[in-house]
Amino acid sequence: MGLPFDTVGAIINDAAVEVGLASVADPFASTDPNFVQLSQLLKSLGRNLRRKHQWTFLQQIYTFNTVANIAQYGFPVDFGSFIDQTGWNRTNRLPLGGPLSPQDYEYLKALLVGIVFNTPFRFQQQNFVVYPDTKTPANYVIAFEYISRWWITPTGTQATSGPWTPTTTFANATYVSNGGRIYKSKTQPAWQALTAYSVGNAVTNGGNVYVCTTAGTSAGAGGPSGTGVGIVDGTCVWAFSVAAGSGVSGNYGPIGLGQSFSKPAWAQSTGYSVGNAVTANSNIYICTVAGTSSASGTGPSGTGLNITDGTCTWNFSTTSALSTTSAFADGSCLWDFIAVGGADKPGASADIVNFDSNLCSRALKLAFLAAKGFDTTAAQADFDMALEQAIADDTAAPILNLNRQMWNMPLISDQNLPITGFGS
Repeated sequence: MGLPFDTVGAIINDAAVEVGLASVADPFASTDPNFVQLSQLLKSLGRNLRRKHQWTFLQQIYTFNTVANIAQYGFPVDFGSFIDQTGWNRTNRLPLGGPLSPQDYEYLKALLVGIVFNTPFRFQQQNFVVYPDTKTPANYVIAFEYISRWWITPTGTQATSGPWTPTTTFANATYVSNGGRIYKSKTQPAWQALTAYSVGNAVTNGGNVYVCTTAGTSAGAGGPSGTGVGIVDGTCVWAFSVAAGSGVSGNYGPIGLGQSFSKPAWAQSTGYSVGNAVTANSNIYICTVAGTSSASGTGPSGTGLNITDGTCTWNFSTTSALSTTSAFADGSCLWDFIAVGGADKPGASADIVNFDSNLCSRALKLAFLAAKGFDTTAAQADFDMALEQAIADDTAAPILNLNRQMWNMPLISDQNLPITGFGS
């Protein structure tokens, strides 16, 4: 059920030709007033289209672990809107209670003390706020689905193997998306003798990956071996995870910004390949177009995408101050943050628009005619039909389950019957 996506330039040119304008080589960069207007209208209509339907391509899953006595957890960077009745506490296998209204949340705070069986929550100031807020249990795996506000895939964005998923084997150097960011899996460190290890630490030894299950200090030689669990090593205990060269993800995946190694300084007149990372002007940049760096200057700067440097092109990744923080431990995987994974506005003609291309060109034509004060009757009808068709193509047929098998969702249940004040 894939949608035919197209570039910003192609969509602008399609709409331009339909209203009687000649196409241009680089529509987004054009200084022609009509193309400047079309580019601006595309930004506005893309943000509006995102809200017209829960497009499957924009649907994302986000998980995080609760921390003891911490109630507020930041949204994914691309968070657009919550998909109702998708929130679950995967630890106790109960649905979340919410989103709560401010009135419901304050009522619970005034009435209840201590632990509750489910996990009520609310949204506040771009945070996911759980209850209880002062005695929050630790290590609850909270999961929910949302609609990403990033309807643009910028040119040069690192391709991924797909979204991060729990309890999945990922080969080293695999790129995944999670929470609107792109991460790369990396090799676990080698086991070391007489070293303190904490629960969850992952190491390689003898061609295998092991995860520490009991904290302690490793033995003077040898290290964990075999493919079992409860492997004693000094005062540590280890469990086999997977053969070296990959890792098995945990329950919640990489979140936020983290990298475990410093990037080399950018250098003049140097050949760089796609994926190379450098430090320049107090930032980290990822090479998106291979080439040779400039013979002068201090390298790429700023926080944008498609930064030209000699014959190289770079994307901003993060600040260098974040480049030496710990990698994300996730099961037996380790992850490095690479870059953000999208945008909510176009930045170049080669950017990909993640909506049906026919729908976008019809919407852009309608918006342009309306802005010029022309009759929009026919264009409105074309857009309405294109929207209806795109939503139909993107929506699974409704099915009413009338059987009594326990592994199928019943016709009416806690999962699909809204409760006043909870869910949708």
